[in-house]
Amino acid sequence: MKKFIINLTLCGIGLLVFVITFDQMIYAGIKKSKYGEFAKFEEVMQGEIDAEILIVGSSRALVHFDCEQIEAKLGKSCYNLGFDGVGYEPQSKLLELYQRKNNPPSEIIWVIDLNSFEVENELYGFEPLVIFSGEKEIKQMLNINKAIPSYLYYIPLIRFKFKETFKFRGILSFFGREFSQRSIKKGYREMDKTWDYKLDELLKSNTTKYQYILSKDLISDFEKNVNKLKSNGITVSVVFTPLHVDADLVIENKVEILSQIDSIASNLSLPYFNYANDSINLSREWFYNANHLNKNGVEFWMKIFLEDYEKYKNSDFSLYSNE
Repeated sequence: MKKFIINLTLCGIGLLVFVITFDQMIYAGIKKSKYGEFAKFEEVMQGEIDAEILIVGSSRALVHFDCEQIEAKLGKSCYNLGFDGVGYEPQSKLLELYQRKNNPPSEIIWVIDLNSFEVENELYGFEPLVIFSGEKEIKQMLNINKAIPSYLYYIPLIRFKFKETFKFRGILSFFGREFSQRSIKKGYREMDKTWDYKLDELLKSNTTKYQYILSKDLISDFEKNVNKLKSNGITVSVVFTPLHVDADLVIENKVEILSQIDSIASNLSLPYFNYANDSINLSREWFYNANHLNKNGVEFWMKIFLEDYEKYKNSDFSLYSNE
């Protein structure tokens, strides 16, 4: 019996060692992977970006702002900090992390969406953050995800269960067997796609319009955050990027939200670039869904935005709004 217990204990220890070792191999592989968000967050953590212009926002920042075009036009270094599917609160935490690890930018272009100031109880696309959960700002972002107990982010192997493909990608990368090209450049994700018709399918099955409910507390926090950035000598601009007109078919209070964004920008004396009514929004040619421009749309729209941005920078006006 004693021998059995000893053997059982040794097996348990051996299994634990295997689990921890395998977990660390996945962790190390993912950290050096060139795959998407892993590479992006690793760049932020390394603290060598030090961009003069920083793009902040959700996926509509991530896929709409090509920093290479910005650098070519404005002659300033740029990095896109946009993060897929998140509102203001996680955006602000990611900005805090960036500033702690990197020199502060001289300019921030903050992309505000219709749902930026809604209260979040889930964190879309949180999986890449798990391996960076030791950072306090990342921990705060993960805590937004009320659907998942936070302790699961720290248990070996379990922490990678949220997206099983990460395990295989991490192991392949650990042994140098992954040769995928980096899908994100200077933080920008290029989307070489055409219209996906998902909105059309949604409308066939559901005619209910969605109404966004904004949080006064989040708006107040944004205002405090912006005033702090401005007091530190950082120029902040607000942008509402192109949104296809078909979005009106599923959004009930777009006009009301846009009016609130305008008021926020005005109260803070921020330049506000509003493309909600731009002619680009009339053609599906430039979009892959109602919320997001495709590669060709970004190339076309960035020229418009950068011309507007230069007009503002070269003018004496404190507010420039493209209506």
